[in-house]
Amino acid sequence: MSSDKSAPNDGIPRSFVFKRGKVSIAAADLVKDIRQVFQPYGFIQLKVRKGNNLRDFTAVSGILGATHMTILTSSGEGTTMRIIKLPAGPTLTFRLKDYSTMADMHKALRTEHLPQFAMNYPALCITAGFKNQTIKDTNPGLLKALELCKTTIQGMYPELNVAEVSLRSLKRCVLYSASDTGAITFRHYLLRHPLDAESESLKVLLGEKRLSLGHLDTIDDISTLKVRNPKTDLDRFFRDKPVKLIEMGPRYTLELIKIEGGLTTGLVLYHAYITKTEEQIAQTEKKARQTRGRLDK
Repeated sequence: MSSDKSAPNDGIPRSFVFKRGKVSIAAADLVKDIRQVFQPYGFIQLKVRKGNNLRDFTAVSGILGATHMTILTSSGEGTTMRIIKLPAGPTLTFRLKDYSTMADMHKALRTEHLPQFAMNYPALCITAGFKNQTIKDTNPGLLKALELCKTTIQGMYPELNVAEVSLRSLKRCVLYSASDTGAITFRHYLLRHPLDAESESLKVLLGEKRLSLGHLDTIDDISTLKVRNPKTDLDRFFRDKPVKLIEMGPRYTLELIKIEGGLTTGLVLYHAYITKTEEQIAQTEKKARQTRGRLDK
């Protein structure tokens, strides 16, 4: 396993993105696209050898400054995406329900290719719908799982200093949107700024270090910058400062299957299809400790 550069331990999130085993050509292209999304911290020239395993990546993660892994695998049941927080979890496992690569999006929408200059700036992470009232009423366990997904996903992107960052300095944004069923859709946008030379601080827009737009109804609300209440901070901020959002791809939809507390071997915190008793949970935790002990030797 080799990478294009080493990274200091500066606290900036960095992601390994790779495939395991045989996947389709389209899925392999998706891996390359996701690396582009995480630029300039995505190890775009990462080379994975056939014999590499997860422990290899964990071993070098500290040296390279890697904080997360995104892994695509395929089986007869379809393609799976795992998102892992290094070095000790959690591990989020999703079924990749559908996806389109950057090339697919460019062909379908006839949009421009992602310009190279935009890759020099990390994307702003936007989340929406993760506190869905419908899910809260019908499946509280899934709602808690989605909250952990949101925290893990946000941690994959650099924090935004709202006191210093101006709107004009943002070149890209990503949107993770949870539906009423818990499916998570991903979109990647290029930001075009027909703005004056001076732009205001994002402090008026953001109340936290990362932007959360849970009050928006759909992805189209993001694209058109329409909200239910015209007097919100978002509406006031963009009213006289139009920002054109151009979808670059990739685009995909995830269905959460399970969450493990450790690095693929920890206690199962959530499973979409299996509900365990307290005794079964205790047994699983015991086995997880034994497995971790063997891996640490």
